Amino acid sequence: MRYLHLCIIGCLLCISSIVQAQGNSEESIIIHLNKPFYTTGENIWYTLYFPNSFKPHNLALKLALVNDEGQSLSEHFLKTGNQSHANGYFKVPYEAPSVHYHFVILGTAKLDKTKVKLGEVFIPIYSDLGDTRTHTILAETPTILTANVNDLKVDLQLGTDSWGRRDQVAATVAVTDKQGKPVSANLSISIKDVGLLEMAAQEASSIHRIPLTAEHQAANLAEEIYINGKVEDNQGTSWQSTILAVYSPTEKQFFYTKSNPDGRFALKIPDLQGNRMLQFMDYQRTDLKVTLDDNITLDSPPSTSTKSKITQYLAWSQMRKKIYQLYNSLEDPISRLAPAINAIELESDQRFAMKDYEKFDDLSIFFNEIVTPFKLRERGKRGYVARMFNPAQQIRTFYKGSPLFIVDGLLSRDANFIYNIPIEKIDTIDLFFEMQQLKTEFGPIGNSGIVDIKTSLAEIDLPAEDAANIFPVSVLQYAIEEGQTVERTSTQPHIGPQLFWTASAQTDDKGTFPFSFTQSDDLGTFLIEISVQDENGRQATFTRFYTVNQ
Repeated sequence: MRYLHLCIIGCLLCISSIVQAQGNSEESIIIHLNKPFYTTGENIWYTLYFPNSFKPHNLALKLALVNDEGQSLSEHFLKTGNQSHANGYFKVPYEAPSVHYHFVILGTAKLDKTKVKLGEVFIPIYSDLGDTRTHTILAETPTILTANVNDLKVDLQLGTDSWGRRDQVAATVAVTDKQGKPVSANLSISIKDVGLLEMAAQEASSIHRIPLTAEHQAANLAEEIYINGKVEDNQGTSWQSTILAVYSPTEKQFFYTKSNPDGRFALKIPDLQGNRMLQFMDYQRTDLKVTLDDNITLDSPPSTSTKSKITQYLAWSQMRKKIYQLYNSLEDPISRLAPAINAIELESDQRFAMKDYEKFDDLSIFFNEIVTPFKLRERGKRGYVARMFNPAQQIRTFYKGSPLFIVDGLLSRDANFIYNIPIEKIDTIDLFFEMQQLKTEFGPIGNSGIVDIKTSLAEIDLPAEDAANIFPVSVLQYAIEEGQTVERTSTQPHIGPQLFWTASAQTDDKGTFPFSFTQSDDLGTFLIEISVQDENGRQATFTRFYTVNQ
């Protein structure tokens, strides 16, 4: 009988353990923002904490601020780098309108290369330029806050609980497990003026937790960067492109993809850093229209409500910007580091430096007078036609179709466009006509030859069909100079909603992280928020309010 009791107890313990494990098995992403809302010109700083299942992977995630119509205000990619945390920023343009923006975190499905929405939170952005009296508060939607995430114990040690304005405050974060053992952990810290922020937000907290579903698991996501979009013809019908070429003039390199019967494509590109202009061109047709589109569904926007103090907050924000201008400084400066550029420099089969030749009336006459494999000739109503000769011993005939022209990094097959370039504005012309180099260096798009033209023109009047398929693309975010601080004179006011932010701190072997900040000139209530995650994926959040009365 005693043996039976022990078996029953053992089974109950096993069931309890399984239930508990299932209850704790839900994976989530924690988003720690430096503030709950922003005004134009400010920086949105964020730290992301991923579940530990992300750690074996170097995932390529896309972070974007988009409006209700899906139009991007700012976006970039980041690589998780086999870590369970990442951080970055968005620079809010000064011209941004006052609306609720969707902060979306996107992965790319490993199987079909479509975008997968991992998470979404709403961020109110207000314009404090011009008349600030017409604004309503952009009410925050219900989000799952991480106030009760307590897998670890976090303590904040302060020298005193009473501070005055402009005091230098020294603090230490201590992280332990529930048994009191010091823990090595990554953490982010934000310190905010509650009185100011609650003038335009329902609350000053800015930490969110987003549960992940099974399709969001790291093992199902790609580690390469993909740009997604769609190809259509001039009638808006989806086009299945077997070879879609994409050119980056910065790298002087072509990338290739194809679209499916629905016209959708996923372009894989290298881990480039910064912004690029990419031009798309189908191998067969020039009358196609490309659109870049992640094809995701956004959550419904929250309703707005009125809050009388928002007008005062924006007026103060506007004044604060003017004060920083007066002192020739910035409230939150960012210095981007120049990215490394690996441009491919190719040696052409034939080069013409136009300064070495007598002046010709136009390019057609030039190439008829000079013996070259490239010919540009008039064909009646069709205008001009271009052809490149293949001089290979066993072939010796013209390539089919027009060669591809690259004019100051822009693509076209339009011979009339080339003819109309003022010859006196052309610096060099490089011809590529050897078949093997065309295949190796340019791929299918170069099958009819390449003509690379450099000019001194301030602006290129590219044919409309070609110009319509050029897009600015943000790839990996620019690296920035770490540890930048705002230098203030003794007479410069120290005011603003943000007192301190760090996104990538780490505790030492004692489980502690010391830091310091300067208290602002404002009186009232302030909030310290801390998010923590250790190497085993255990998480915790910490909040403390304090007041300054003198």
